[in-house]
Amino acid sequence: MYHTFAFCCLCCCCLAGKFVACATDKLCSPVFADSDAVKSVSVMEGDSVTLESTVPEIQKEDIIIWRFEHQKSPIARFDKNTEFFSTSDVLDGRFRDRLKLDPQTGSLTITHTRTTDSGLYEVIIISSRRVTAYRFTVTVYVLVTSSVMTVTIPQKQYKIARGDNVTIPCRFTPQPAGQNVNIRWRAAPDVPGDPAIKIITYNNPTSIKVQTEYKGRAYLLQDIAGGKADLQLLKVTSADTRVYECAVENLDNDKDGVSAMTSLVVLARLPVPVISRDCSSSSSSSSSCSLVCSSVVNVSHMTLSWYKGLSVLSSISVSDLSISLSLPLEVEYQDKHSYSCVLNNPISNQTTHLDIHTLCHTCAGSPEGHAPFCDSVEAVLRLVVTALMGVASAAAAVLLVNDVRATRAKTEKTEEIS
Repeated sequence: MYHTFAFCCLCCCCLAGKFVACATDKLCSPVFADSDAVKSVSVMEGDSVTLESTVPEIQKEDIIIWRFEHQKSPIARFDKNTEFFSTSDVLDGRFRDRLKLDPQTGSLTITHTRTTDSGLYEVIIISSRRVTAYRFTVTVYVLVTSSVMTVTIPQKQYKIARGDNVTIPCRFTPQPAGQNVNIRWRAAPDVPGDPAIKIITYNNPTSIKVQTEYKGRAYLLQDIAGGKADLQLLKVTSADTRVYECAVENLDNDKDGVSAMTSLVVLARLPVPVISRDCSSSSSSSSSCSLVCSSVVNVSHMTLSWYKGLSVLSSISVSDLSISLSLPLEVEYQDKHSYSCVLNNPISNQTTHLDIHTLCHTCAGSPEGHAPFCDSVEAVLRLVVTALMGVASAAAAVLLVNDVRATRAKTEKTEEIS
């Protein structure tokens, strides 16, 4: 009853500097908690902003009123006692369906902000003991994007295997209106100082020109609205190893076009490394086997490595082309671990697994029963020699039989004549 009486009194007049509200919700000039304190709030256009009432929790007798730009009609009101809640628009309708009032704290949220929402906001908190008001200056700003054209290629260098397809991405901002843009992809010449090699030119969706030497192999993957101008090259060759330039010109302004550059490195496919018995090397132990992994490659920046399981035992790297690589390894005959030889470069790798039982044999006749022969070639040679000796023996036997028969026939004939 007391609060009702007090509120009615407040609705009738301004008493002793206190703020009063008339039944029509028209507000007398309030006395603010701090007449010099105006909190500044900034928000980007389209985002939501919440103006805090500074009330931790609305009490049963409290009334919260929000108004905008000194307008006497409130834009939001909440009466805790009656649970009456309302939001109303200003005359120009700028806040329609965009105001939310927190029933716990009385804070006001403006959704989907516009630049017209900028201005002074006031919250009046009427309680049984006092009337307090706070002010907020809200600034809604628009994110302004630069009109200066920028062109980017994500990587400075791309590496690809010979014969594969490659797509070099090119992005540009801001995106011009419509299709009013020129795009050019060019490559560095073979001889420095010569004109750049033209690859593909875009003027509009119906005017895309591909140079003769690139027809059927070069394509422009463009999305002008999305700022995309990618170059796709099919079945690349070593001749495609060079520097490439993506240039974009916005025809809506008079400034020159902007470009970005990258390089493409085409690498040959790697051969499979070969593991063989090292006949030229004497093992440090009669129970060990000397091996060598080798490969002849014409690829730059390659590495040959021996692995024991997943651990690297040894490796050798070179950057020259057309070079023979070899890497030794010594293992025990009874070693049960898995070994592999790996040849790799930045884009691929080739692996050969070691079969110890195939390459490392034990032979009888050695001082300690471990006379390893070098490889299968030696075994084949031994078989061939044995076979040849067998054939020779058989031939000799046949000749001997024939000679005996001829001698016997000659002797019988001589006896008949006598």
